[in-house]
Parts: sequence; structure tokens; C-alpha cells
Amino acid sequence: MEHTIDPDTSQGFTTPGQLPFVVQVVVAFLVVDALERAVELVSWIQAFRSSLGVPRTSTTPNFPVLGLWVAVNVLLVFLLVMRTRAGRLFTAGIFALHAFYLAHVLVVSDSIVWLYMSDWGRARLALTLFVDAGAVVYLLGSQAAEALDLS
Repeated sequence: MEHTIDPDTSQGFTTPGQLPFVVQVVVAFLVVDALERAVELVSWIQAFRSSLGVPRTSTTPNFPVLGLWVAVNVLLVFLLVMRTRAGRLFTAGIFALHAFYLAHVLVVSDSIVWLYMSDWGRARLALTLFVDAGAVVYLLGSQAAEALDLS
């Protein structure tokens, strides 16, 4: 009996052990975001402990929220790597909630913050909203469903 591998069996998505490129980008984004928030959390804690070098800001850090975002990012990475339907949908939901939260802060609760942001801060915020929207569109699409809903 001859066993041949049909090159079209993966529909161009991935081999069984490999995540699609778009998912790899989302995972990389989540890992970098978690690391950045962890470093920010540690630096704020060290600054408050020493009472020296605490930067003057209009908004003080919210330690529980920073810690929660690190945990959420790690959870989302695990959910995407596990390739479950619930993980894909939960991740899309978190990205959507994040985009709505940012829009709410900029439009309703702290609309003046946009004026005080640097050009880099504004560009980074716009890029974050773009990544959020792109991740939601991809994760709710049929291509992501075929590639990620394995278990």
C-alpha cells in the first residue's frame, strides 16, 4: 500500500505543529506586551519602595491592573497555542474589549490625555488599536477557525 501526502491537505495554512503566521504575530505581540508590562510593574514598585526617582505623572500606576494584564497576556498565549475554539473566541473578545476600553478612555473618561501624549505615544496608541482590530477580524474569521479549532 502506498502512502502519499497530498500537498493540498493543509489548505496552505500550517503543518500540524506550527501556528499560522498571523497567530505567531499575535502571540509575539502578547509576549512583548506582557514583558513590557512586567518591566513597568517592577520598575514602579522599585521606585515606590525607594521613594527616590518616582516620576511625576498625572496618573499613578494601577498595580493590580498591570499585574492582571501580564496574567491575561500569558493566558491568551496559552489559549492560542492550545488551539481551541474557546481560546480563539476568548482571545478575540479580550482584544475587542481592549479596543473599546482605549476608545472609552480617549473619548469619554480622559479625553484630554490625547493632547498631552507625545507623537510616539499617539503613534503607539494608533498601532495598538490597529493590532486589536486586526486580531479580532482574523480570529473571528473562517481561516483562523480552520487553523486553530483543532481540539
